[in-house]
Amino acid sequence: MRSIHWTFMRRTQALGLLLVMLLALAQPAATAGTSARSTACTGGLCINEVIPNPAGYDDAAWPGGEWVELRNEGSVTTDMRGWSLVNEAGLSLTLKATTIVGWNASNAASYSLVPGGYMVVARNGVTDFWLANTGARSVRLDDAGGTARHTVTWT
Repeated sequence: MRSIHWTFMRRTQALGLLLVMLLALAQPAATAGTSARSTACTGGLCINEVIPNPAGYDDAAWPGGEWVELRNEGSVTTDMRGWSLVNEAGLSLTLKATTIVGWNASNAASYSLVPGGYMVVARNGVTDFWLANTGARSVRLDDAGGTARHTVTWT
């Protein structure tokens, strides 16, 4: 009887260890949100995701064209009107009614980025700005005063 109990305990421990290992592999690291970025975000507002080469036309309206997702990792709600995305060629896309997805002029929440929140900025037909598909590829987030807040690159 003792050997049956001992075998059961060893199998249970092995199964538990295997489960812990599988869970560790399935769970992203606590820093995955920032360490996976090409440039770590040290400020509160960050470029979280970039779609530089969509399946359709690059300047197509949301959700078909190029877009950038921003994230507020800080503790203060920020009005994003007048901020801009600047590409590697120095061309700017201003955050405004035609570029902020879900903009509603009568609802400040639609153009404000709350702590922990996300915002999508799309080209929506803009032809004098692009996210590069070849060569040097980067985009920078500038605040309304022109100060660079975060830059990302991709290959």
